[in-house]
Amino acid sequence: MKYPEMKDTVDDGLEELYLKYVDCVRAVTEEFEIPYLDLFKIFSSVSPLDRAESLTRNKQNCGAYDGIHPTPHGHILIGAMLYEKIKTLNYPQKTVLCIGDSLTHGYPLAGMGTVEGDNYPSALNRLFNEF
Repeated sequence: MKYPEMKDTVDDGLEELYLKYVDCVRAVTEEFEIPYLDLFKIFSSVSPLDRAESLTRNKQNCGAYDGIHPTPHGHILIGAMLYEKIKTLNYPQKTVLCIGDSLTHGYPLAGMGTVEGDNYPSALNRLFNEF
């Protein structure tokens, strides 16, 4: 549920739309055999998304109604999982390109849009280049 303070009910349709998006991405990656990390499933299994220990930003852990963007710990987990996945794929390329929107940009964390901040591209950069 995103931005619940804006409505008296949580039935604003956003959660349903988000779950349809998750299902669509799962289906496409399975159909075309695209490597895929199911972040929704992983984050949901770590902790309910509305608790303070959630890896997704919410009122309890950052004071903001969000429900979509990862916390700094969530970004670290994404970077670590991607690092392990990329290593198992044995691609010949030497460069990893992170394409995305606010998730890849690292909104609203320190170092947004760089590989020096708290986003998952930064975690990937450290894993590939500092160890």
